[in-house]
Amino acid sequence: MNWSQAGAITRTEPAGFWWAASPKNYWPEDKEQLQMIQDRWQEPYGDRQQEIVIIGMQMNRDAIIAGFDACLLNAQEIALGMDGWKLLDDPFPKWNAVHDEADEVS
Repeated sequence: MNWSQAGAITRTEPAGFWWAASPKNYWPEDKEQLQMIQDRWQEPYGDRQQEIVIIGMQMNRDAIIAGFDACLLNAQEIALGMDGWKLLDDPFPKWNAVHDEADEVS
């Protein structure tokens, strides 16, 4: 998912798949791109990660961090695994993404 916000204007949209969720035949062949994937790879989740960049003035850093931390899964939720995660509430609309073998995660 890609989330962008400037002031009161917010936009969310699909942003593609992680390489860990993509069949190898879709992977790049370029050595530099493969090295970038490998550098980000961490078992058991592969290259799955989130990045958040916040730019602003006079923001309450501690409150922002606490708000994001409250969104993280707790140990019990993590233990549910992928099948259990599908049962958790999703505040976002269903994405209109193509469902194919890339959705099948190993």
